[in-house]
Amino acid sequence: MKKTCPISGVEFEITPDDLEFYEKMGVPPPTLHPDERLRRRLAFRNERHLHWRKCDRSGERILSIFDSDVKFPVFKNKIWWSDDWNARDFEREFDFSKSFFEQFADLNNSVPKPALSVYTPTMENSNFCNCAGRLKNCYLVFNSDCAERCMYSKAVNKCFDCVDCYKIDVCEACFEVSNSKNCSFSTFLYDSQNCDECHFSRNLIGCSHCFGCVNLRNKQFYFLNKKCTRDEYFSKMKKVNRNSWSSLQELLRSFLEFQKNFPHKFAEFMNAENCTGNYLINCKNCTKCFDCQLTENSKFCSDFKIIESQNFGNYDVSFFGDGVSHCLECTEVGYGANRVSFSWYCYGGADEISYSIRCVQNCRNCFGCTGLKKAEFCILNKQYS
Repeated sequence: MKKTCPISGVEFEITPDDLEFYEKMGVPPPTLHPDERLRRRLAFRNERHLHWRKCDRSGERILSIFDSDVKFPVFKNKIWWSDDWNARDFEREFDFSKSFFEQFADLNNSVPKPALSVYTPTMENSNFCNCAGRLKNCYLVFNSDCAERCMYSKAVNKCFDCVDCYKIDVCEACFEVSNSKNCSFSTFLYDSQNCDECHFSRNLIGCSHCFGCVNLRNKQFYFLNKKCTRDEYFSKMKKVNRNSWSSLQELLRSFLEFQKNFPHKFAEFMNAENCTGNYLINCKNCTKCFDCQLTENSKFCSDFKIIESQNFGNYDVSFFGDGVSHCLECTEVGYGANRVSFSWYCYGGADEISYSIRCVQNCRNCFGCTGLKKAEFCILNKQYS
């Protein structure tokens, strides 16, 4: 089946497998092109634009992803996660004479929102971070999980003492490293794994003490892709000027020109079977997925991190994964979310939830709800049998 997107005018295909998935989810096929569906999802996500405002409960000055002119109240995270208030108090009786979205908008604009999108019970001394959980002593770290003593970074997971890094896993003491895994004491390293003391390099695996190198495997003491003795290597490194930011930028410009002499992979895949997209690790049967790990039988998904559990059978889900299964058109779902559709920021055992916002801590069977914790069988925040 082919359809034409009413917004972009671009034709897109809906396969028999897609139709089977939508039927299982109990929804009709989409009318928008996958790119337009992505834009719609990301419109709900503010990752790095932070504002100073007042907490509508305590009155104190707080940092928030919401400006002071939003319609709904905003609480300091510690208060929002406390038992001092209950989102059930804002329940609505469903009015069949009005549209659902009209009623849901009224509810959503009444229920308080947490100032930041962080899993507050797991955060320690990491007040200037957002879209994150399980951080300790971190500053300006975003879209990250399980990190300690990291700064100015995005998507750092299971990392320690990393600064100015982007999309790295299980790394330690790294600076300006991106799209890399299990690396330590490295700088300006890209698309690499299992490396130690490597600098201004790309696509290295199992290497140590390499400078200005590309496409090496299990090498040690290489300088500009040439083998050196240990003494020769450290002698050359002493002559490299890394004493100022301007000198580092000059080294980076030189390396970016040097790397053009080497072939590059068409995509960054690792253990990816029958997949399309980019930056996929341990994935199978994934179509147009990006920056996903441990994901299977999914389409149009992005930014699924690997922490503990596999992601399986998802369509149009962005951020953040870890045991997400059979979810559709969501952003910021994870930690065991199952059969969540058209929702935002539902995680922690969320199950059978539709058209809801910020329902956390094992919420189940909820429709059109917002701000609930440990709730079940609710519509517009009202409890039913």
